[in-house]
Amino acid sequence: MIRINHKKRTAKGGNVMPNGRRYSQAEKKKIVQFVSSVNARNGRGGVAEAAREFGVSPSSIGSWIKSVNGSASRKAGVGSKGSPIGSRETGRVLVRLIKMREDIDALERELALKLDRFEKLKKKV
Repeated sequence: MIRINHKKRTAKGGNVMPNGRRYSQAEKKKIVQFVSSVNARNGRGGVAEAAREFGVSPSSIGSWIKSVNGSASRKAGVGSKGSPIGSRETGRVLVRLIKMREDIDALERELALKLDRFEKLKKKV
């Protein structure tokens, strides 16, 4: 797991969020997956734990969850705060579904590249 450790501490030991930090899509994806896995395991609390773990504001994480999962997540049983609705098993299944969708997307991109190469080679014959 990629650990994003940009935590700064105040004199009293509280977290200070870095100003203007931009997160790559890969970092956002890892954090959203972390939230999903915590929610699958515990039923809730993933956003709060991710905020502490990665030093990111809960509101940022919430917006990433919405942008990653979109309206399909609600149809699949994810609540407005990214927590699974129903049993922990439902959350585990959702985590697996998200991972499978990511794998399928990667394979489709690879297939598109190979089809493009195939067409170019075919034109040479």
